[in-house]
Amino acid sequence: MTTKVIRAEHLLWMAPVLFVCMIYISSSLDKMMVYYLGEYFMISYSFITGFFLIALLIPFLLHILLRRIGLRNQMISWMHILLSIFMAVAISFIFNKNLPVNVNWRYHVGELGSFHTWEYYNSMGLLFVRFFLLLQILFSVYGLTTLGIYYITRISRHNTAVENNSYEDSAAEYPQQMIA
Repeated sequence: MTTKVIRAEHLLWMAPVLFVCMIYISSSLDKMMVYYLGEYFMISYSFITGFFLIALLIPFLLHILLRRIGLRNQMISWMHILLSIFMAVAISFIFNKNLPVNVNWRYHVGELGSFHTWEYYNSMGLLFVRFFLLLQILFSVYGLTTLGIYYITRISRHNTAVENNSYEDSAAEYPQQMIA
């Protein structure tokens, strides 16, 4: 493989898939339980992998495009890649280690330590999901803004070059008439 094939942005889709596969193999359950907006959801690992891949699709394409046109800021790109991988791993591990509990424990009168621990990790996992999505949105806005500015300046340069060259070309194309 050459360096044209191996790029840092490929970590955006490889790392979450590998980590979710490792968690799936090592997990005692094949699904995660999440409490969100008053409802309990059982989410499979294949759904989580698809979620990460869909959320990272546009940023991945923006990384490639910014690299090809030479506008890639290495610091921003690496920070985005590393933070995305960290958050994907954190989300997967938090929900994997947070084993499902009895849903009726929420309504139990008194203190249930295991339910409060589960609720804390569930809230933390959902917070990481929000930060993960916010990071992808921010990078997408940055990438699209950078591309927009690049193409607007490129089009304006092209238009001014065409205007300047068309006048000079038309003057050179047609010989001047001699007036006697």
